[in-house]
Amino acid sequence: MAADLNRESMLHTYFRNRGIDAAYYLSFQLPAWLKEELPSDRNARILDIGCGFGQMLLRLRDAGYSDISGIDIGSESVDFCRSQGLNVENITSIEEFSKTHSQSFDLILMSHVLEHIPKEQTISTLSAIRSMLREGGSYLVMV
Repeated sequence: MAADLNRESMLHTYFRNRGIDAAYYLSFQLPAWLKEELPSDRNARILDIGCGFGQMLLRLRDAGYSDISGIDIGSESVDFCRSQGLNVENITSIEEFSKTHSQSFDLILMSHVLEHIPKEQTISTLSAIRSMLREGGSYLVMV
């Protein structure tokens, strides 16, 4: 519990020091290269790992995707996402999340998260992500 509170404090400080809050992302647009990689099926099951304030999920919803969800370790950002009607879960780790969710995803997105995962957890994290992909699914990582 103490580690979760410390992590939450660090996340709050991180966003504050960068001058980032939910309003920062109001003008966010999906990158052109990403639009080309999105499934043509608007019912595809999509997970955004480290969804932050939901900027990617909001644009995916605007683009007509209906089965979108996100996970993040920051309760402040998760609360904001939920206030926007997004299906977002507060997690402690990707590995634990993967163990408790049996449904697979057609697409998993992870933007600027991998570089924050401790080196010794990288392989187990990537294995957990792979276990959540449906056969033929895609994993797009941005670092």
